[in-house]
Amino acid sequence: MTALDLRQVALDHAHIHADKLDAASLDAALTKLGQPLQGSLLDRAHVVQTYFLSTTPRARLSDCDVCGATSDVALPGCPFCGTADVRDAHEMTVIDAVRLDALVDRVGRAKDAMASNAWALGCALGEIQRDKLWRARRTAEGSQAFRSFYAFVTAETGLTERWARELVSIAGAFTESDVQLIGTSKLGRVLRAPEGDRPALLAAVRGGASRTELDRRVALARVERAGTRAPKGPKFTATLTDGATWNVAMRARVSRHAGAPARELSDAPCAEVLVAPGLIVRVVVLRDPSGHLRAMVQTERVGARNKTSHSTPGIR
Repeated sequence: MTALDLRQVALDHAHIHADKLDAASLDAALTKLGQPLQGSLLDRAHVVQTYFLSTTPRARLSDCDVCGATSDVALPGCPFCGTADVRDAHEMTVIDAVRLDALVDRVGRAKDAMASNAWALGCALGEIQRDKLWRARRTAEGSQAFRSFYAFVTAETGLTERWARELVSIAGAFTESDVQLIGTSKLGRVLRAPEGDRPALLAAVRGGASRTELDRRVALARVERAGTRAPKGPKFTATLTDGATWNVAMRARVSRHAGAPARELSDAPCAEVLVAPGLIVRVVVLRDPSGHLRAMVQTERVGARNKTSHSTPGIR
């Protein structure tokens, strides 16, 4: 397969119609990007497509109705085929505006109904679980059909155990109004925090806290309740860039100095960093039987039983 064929395969995979590409539009886009005007039309399209997919926030990506290429929705026209919006805002009619208002209202009502249905579903499942009604289901031979409530749920409703658990918990802890105003996604996150931290988290959600902020606060609450020292200073996100530097104080792990700043190797120096919601990286410096210093790096998910660790060949 030639390089040209490979480019076509890549563009086909990205749902781009090669026959709709416009050379002048692509050249203009490449010039703005500071890229050389070289290669076939398919080569140039591949360069521009790669740029948008790797640099544009997902929420701003949009596919062109003509050529199928993906670019920034804020652009006045497609950088691949040159097609602009068929109708601009000035050409939209009063009828269009009325239709838009009606559809937005319809979306809102459907969203409310969806939230109410989720709450009602959780209430119904909770009643079945509380009163052990699932045990009434029998086989043809007359024996109990299911060994557990969640086995019954997955078999008879098609819901996953995880989703059913969350619905039951949300319906038991919050009102229908809470579910309508906040949604199951954020309320489910609140329930993952220790019970004593939930009122503050719920207040933060009602104040407009995002899912990302909520995840961070839940992770910190679980770390603190578990008795693990949460790192002070800058907060780190799940996306780590090459060359990132952490300046974290090493603490002693031995019992007589536990938690105090480490001053010598006998203190078993240890540093912890919360690199992402619920994910801790712990570095411990120790001496192996051969006398070499090693750094043992351990990752741990808060609330998880499994830990992963490895040590470096040596410290120089």
